[in-house]
Amino acid sequence: RSKIRLFCGRRMFLGSVIIASKYLYDRTYSNSMWAKILGLDIKEVNNIQMDFLEALNYELFISKELDIIWSQMLEN
Repeated sequence: RSKIRLFCGRRMFLGSVIIASKYLYDRTYSNSMWAKILGLDIKEVNNIQMDFLEALNYELFISKELDIIWSQMLEN
């Protein structure tokens, strides 16, 4: 996959929203529905999703400790 696509903030934001929705909810939009909502081609939505997952090495869970560390950093 192209590493250049990872630097597009819009793509990564969309990827994070799509993946978070699928991770948190049992019933969520299909990729074809995401494509319609976003006005993108289904292949582009699929690529965005895969690029995001690969950037995270498919590790979607974070530990409580890491969550606390990031929360403290954001508060300061």
